Amino acid sequence: MQYSFEYGVNKYDSSDSVDSSVVFYWLNEAQERIIKTRYSGVNPKGESFEESQKRTDDLRTLIKESRVYLTSGIDGINKPNSYIAALPSDYMLMVGEEVLIQFNDLTNTLAITKRVGVTESSSNTYSNQVNDPYSEHRLHYEIAKPLRLFKDNYVELVTDGNYIINFYYIRYIKLPTKIYLGGPNCELSEHMHSEIVNYAVSLYLENTGDNRYQSNKVELNTIE
Repeated sequence: MQYSFEYGVNKYDSSDSVDSSVVFYWLNEAQERIIKTRYSGVNPKGESFEESQKRTDDLRTLIKESRVYLTSGIDGINKPNSYIAALPSDYMLMVGEEVLIQFNDLTNTLAITKRVGVTESSSNTYSNQVNDPYSEHRLHYEIAKPLRLFKDNYVELVTDGNYIINFYYIRYIKLPTKIYLGGPNCELSEHMHSEIVNYAVSLYLENTGDNRYQSNKVELNTIE
């Protein structure tokens, strides 16, 4: 990938020499940005992750699944009826999430467990949601989806107090291994390597104010 980057920079000007540290900086920057644009859909094709087979294939090597153990929230620090789930150290972006909830039946004699989804929440929406009698986080007809709020490096799950959460299951995109001289190969699918290189070249040319940036950008927009 280093050679391909250098070739991309020098194909119009063979006198341009780029230090290895600069090459790998832009390769890693391009790798991270491409992952985010493939995930979000902010790209020339307008397709996000799992909206097409191409997008799924682009990121499939970074997908991981984990069952996350929970701790109860701390009074005065966390929200009432909350559970705390520490995100994996290699977590980057969420793909899917579910929880295993447990509650008693109407006769209060039988414990029922169900695997259900979560209700997205944030600091802006939490107050309205937690006070809404019809919010999905409330247990109705033996179903509930707890509120989920993202914090710095953990997730807070909030119930209405009528059920408990046993496990938090996540499917996520992991942080990619850094690309560096003598290091392992890029973790993304092989068909993505040339796209990363082309994007890295474009970022480099833009950052250095090179007048070749516009022509390279046109070429970049044809990439899937």
